[in-house]
Amino acid sequence: NNTVTDKVYIILSASKATIISALTQDITGNGYLDAIKIVFNKEVFIPKDIPLGNTSVLYKYQREEIEFEITGIVPVNNTNNREYYLELKENKKYNVPQTDWLTTLNLDIANHDVAQVRNYKCKDGAGPVIWKIEKLESDIYDRTKDIVTVTLSEDFNYKDGSDFLAKGPVPKDVFNVWLNSYNDTIEIKDA
Repeated sequence: NNTVTDKVYIILSASKATIISALTQDITGNGYLDAIKIVFNKEVFIPKDIPLGNTSVLYKYQREEIEFEITGIVPVNNTNNREYYLELKENKKYNVPQTDWLTTLNLDIANHDVAQVRNYKCKDGAGPVIWKIEKLESDIYDRTKDIVTVTLSEDFNYKDGSDFLAKGPVPKDVFNVWLNSYNDTIEIKDA
């Protein structure tokens, strides 16, 4: 019996994890971007001390390209290996709010099971915050006549794109005004 035998080795490599979304984040709530929340199409383990190669987060402001310093990558929580925070050092060079900035992500995790990404446009995931409050005292004997101006970090709209305050609530329905009086706080109605 002249039987010919042979062996073939097949090596199957799983496809690399790819980004399905990247959202800007302001975790501290101070108006400056401090993370990008990355969601992958499948679970992947990324050690927090892994070299991030040529990974970058960029934004063009007043004709200057701002590059955020990346301080690390950590899972969003301990139960999900699909979502990670790319942690950023807050960039306060221009002292302007950044919650509406749509950054560009370049992801390059060397020698890992994550696909390289170039020029990925992040979506807005950082909500508006109170950026500044100014108070104009118009009558020192009657504080109810003071004018308080609240500046938010960005304009915000309804899902249909219309202005939030144009057709909807008035500021007194959105903000509460409190008076600090004799170690007590009193809400001022209809302020």
